[in-house]
Amino acid sequence: MKRLRRNPGMSFPEDYAMELYNQKIIDIITKCHKRKRQSWTPIPLGIIGRIWKDFMNTGFVHDIDTMEKIVEDITDKIITLEVNTVLAGHTGTSLAGELEGLGIAWTEQLMDKVYDYIVDDKGGLRISDYALDPLYRAMLKMLGADTPEQQIVIIDGMLNIVHARSDLAAWFIEGGRSSLDILSGVN
Repeated sequence: MKRLRRNPGMSFPEDYAMELYNQKIIDIITKCHKRKRQSWTPIPLGIIGRIWKDFMNTGFVHDIDTMEKIVEDITDKIITLEVNTVLAGHTGTSLAGELEGLGIAWTEQLMDKVYDYIVDDKGGLRISDYALDPLYRAMLKMLGADTPEQQIVIIDGMLNIVHARSDLAAWFIEGGRSSLDILSGVN
């Protein structure tokens, strides 16, 4: 993923997201020919837990570099879910036109490779019909936020969205729903 440098109050998060989206389509199409499965690493509970605890205790995010990495990782996960969902045909988006604009022909063979590539470890497609729109809207707010403190509040809302679905929770944070229970104080 393109490295996001801290840009408080990003003026055009939609443009940035579209650039990442187009890069991700090309990345997935390229990698599905080389790898069996899409690599995917949830955010370690220890990392996000440390940032959360610091914020809850002080009202500030002191580890800006780690926070930037979390923002980048969550952004990449949401963009990847969006592209996976589009490539799997689970949106109203005209895939053929989008891919043609990027110089890619959507064939039956390519479709089969992409489907095999975007399968998670349990055999399900790594897509989201349920959470994609609210996550994408929150991601744009997160990218446009002026401070890391604003970003962490938005991320908290995102994690509440994925908490409702155990598969999504496991894709975003190590330990999935049980880790989110710990962060939210349920356990």
